[in-house]
Amino acid sequence: QELHLSQSALSRSVQRLEDDLQVTLFERQKNRVVLNSNGELAVEYAKKVLDQMEELVAHVRAFDRNSRTIFVGSCAPAPLWEIAPLLSSLYPDMTISSDLKEPDKLYQGFSEGIYQIIVMPYQIPDPDTAMEVYGTEHLFFSLPPGHPLSGCKELYFKDLDGETMLLYSHIGFWHKLHVQKIPANRIVIPIADPEASVTYYCICRISERKRFNAFFERINSSFHNPYGVR
Repeated sequence: QELHLSQSALSRSVQRLEDDLQVTLFERQKNRVVLNSNGELAVEYAKKVLDQMEELVAHVRAFDRNSRTIFVGSCAPAPLWEIAPLLSSLYPDMTISSDLKEPDKLYQGFSEGIYQIIVMPYQIPDPDTAMEVYGTEHLFFSLPPGHPLSGCKELYFKDLDGETMLLYSHIGFWHKLHVQKIPANRIVIPIADPEASVTYYCICRISERKRFNAFFERINSSFHNPYGVR
């Protein structure tokens, strides 16, 4: 019933298996069939074979998927604004898939081979990785001119007033300055907390550095020479 086979069909399959192995796998008693020592060993190896078969299928499918898709994980949305289009332009035959994760989950996925490229807010002390500085992000407060704090040179997160103060992002990335459009009649003041500034790093495995050489060279040359000056 579990195998959706008739008893006679199952008996024939068992008999063929014993013929192929040239050993007896069962002790056949009246109204009862049990595994002998040969059968128990065969079951042990059969389970290993089935597990390896599942692993084979998973790895082959992952290899095929990775050969056609570049999986990018980022700790923040802003880097993906530029990375996804850049990868698409450099690798037009590949599908670009992006994902947002917390840094610890991002690195776990990277270690498990889920992502080929990740963007982290800190460097990874792993000798098997290749890293390039991608860019920096700075947060500012956007205030109305009449706000009591509009004359300050810098502010802190503790000063945030949700009703009148807005966060404004000033992002210097690999080839240009990406800034949010500031509404008219607003004053922008930098946030002094260390958490308001972050440096992003693009990371891949050294084994795949050659594959993404064009991408990393573009980032490296543009970050150190953003305006193309020779």
